[in-house]
Amino acid sequence: MLGMSNLSILFLLLALPSSSGQKYSSGNLRPSRQHPDSNKYNLEALTDFMEEENEFWTRSLQFSTSMTISSTRSPSPSASPSSSSTTVCNLPTQTRKNDMLAIVATISEQAAINDSSSPQGQAFNWLVDDDPLALCPDDADAIKQRFAMAAVYFSTGAAKDAKQKFLSDQECSWPGVTCSSGGAVFVLDINKQPLGGSIPPEIGQLTSLRVIKMEENKLTGSIPESIGNLQNLIAVDFNDNKMTGSIPESLYSLLNLQQIDIDKNSFTGTLSASIDNLASLLFLQLENNKFTGTIPETLGSLTALEQATFDKNLFTGTMPASVCANRGDGTTGGELIVLNADCPPQFECSCCTIIC
Repeated sequence: MLGMSNLSILFLLLALPSSSGQKYSSGNLRPSRQHPDSNKYNLEALTDFMEEENEFWTRSLQFSTSMTISSTRSPSPSASPSSSSTTVCNLPTQTRKNDMLAIVATISEQAAINDSSSPQGQAFNWLVDDDPLALCPDDADAIKQRFAMAAVYFSTGAAKDAKQKFLSDQECSWPGVTCSSGGAVFVLDINKQPLGGSIPPEIGQLTSLRVIKMEENKLTGSIPESIGNLQNLIAVDFNDNKMTGSIPESLYSLLNLQQIDIDKNSFTGTLSASIDNLASLLFLQLENNKFTGTIPETLGSLTALEQATFDKNLFTGTMPASVCANRGDGTTGGELIVLNADCPPQFECSCCTIIC
């Protein structure tokens, strides 16, 4: 893996969970031009960090601390036992469950939620019955985020690791999760874990995400189309898994994206001409997959691109001249320092490093 394989450096420098009371500092992911082949990165100014809704975290804490548990209260002398007695959030149990179901049904398929064996069904049942925070229906945003995170963890098998603190406390304290000062999930870094399964569509609900890093696992399935909802995303890293399918067209709408690192999988399909939408893209790492077709001429419009690897695929044709025009050596020429491709006659490239 080239370039961004040490993206964890960014997390060590930037990761300030909301529980710390400190604000997250945003940065740009660019390599040192003095060391174009190294894995060390500098932090530069990126875009202005989005305004956080600080009430999110405050409301969640208020609801979690104000919940009323019937087993800890003295029964009223005049009250008779009832299956609809108040237990949590001053609501009858079934009413709370129905209200929460109405909320999560806006972001997930009803059939999946009703299936207790599905990741969505497991996430919902945990949210209603076993979640230590016992959230109330009053806070729909907190419920949606927590449900989406639980669905991700159940779908990928992370929740099965009893040695980790998954599905406990605030999701901002779960392993691999970093939140903004407002409590919104900002970074999802679950790399080099025994993850399997697939990435569920509910990940698209985490609209504050800037980084998804799930490299070196055993993930299967495809990149969900809902990734297009993550308009703040800077980096996607699914390197070294067992994922399949094509790159969803919605990914090409992520205008802030700087890194696409999906090498060492079994992805198929072609590279869309819509890639020219990704003007901020710095790293495009596609090697060791099963991509087909030609390299689109529009790739040449990405003048900020520094690394692009197409080798060990099934690409055919010739590298566009517009891409070769962006080549540089780190001191002179364009920004494109690394450009790898397969050997001829399968693929022709006069400006590439040929990997046979």
